[in-house]
Amino acid sequence: MRVTLKRLALSVAMLAAVPASAQVYYPAPSRFQGQVMAGYSGTSGDTRNYLEGGWAVDAGVLYWLGQSAAGGLGLRADLSYSYHNATNQLQRFGEQVTGLEVDGGYGDFWGVSGGLTYRIPSGHAAHFYALAQIGVTHVQLRLQQTFLDAGYYCDPFFYYCSYPAVGSASVYSYNTNRLSWGVGIGVDFPAGFAQSWFIEAQYRRIETSTRPFEYWPIMVGLRF
Repeated sequence: MRVTLKRLALSVAMLAAVPASAQVYYPAPSRFQGQVMAGYSGTSGDTRNYLEGGWAVDAGVLYWLGQSAAGGLGLRADLSYSYHNATNQLQRFGEQVTGLEVDGGYGDFWGVSGGLTYRIPSGHAAHFYALAQIGVTHVQLRLQQTFLDAGYYCDPFFYYCSYPAVGSASVYSYNTNRLSWGVGIGVDFPAGFAQSWFIEAQYRRIETSTRPFEYWPIMVGLRF
């Protein structure tokens, strides 16, 4: 009976230790963290009439104001890029403005931003967080026309030549630097070696006159 009770007590202790160990978050040894991420970038509002959903990449740094990155308030700075193909509606608009044929185009955003992030302290492995940032974004819109050149084109990898060559020319271009801001939420998980991987969704807005650009990147990334 004593042996059975001892075994039962040992088993209960081991079972209790499993969830306890699963709730331990592996903190970063430093207040500084770097991060990289990439994913899908959707558009909304008037922006979706002119630009299709595309892709986004981001790199940044974090400085946690607490003793570690396990939770609390932090400062965050990001360099971001987002690319989107032009919609048919934007191409038709370009033809009306320029009087030239348009059969392609794109829009991209280069942004530098900084702000605050707050990671909710938790005894579990996963941490939820929120962020708010403000910055400056360079907006570029370009519409182009495909044409046949009088020359010929030779592919440098497959060693074949075509005649005539196909090229493209810009028929409309728009560039500007504007104030931008964004908010977001995310969840991160420990990945070992003082790293974590995370999923993050943002809403970003570029203040361009009465028709701001609005897009929402959904990205997966790694902090180190």
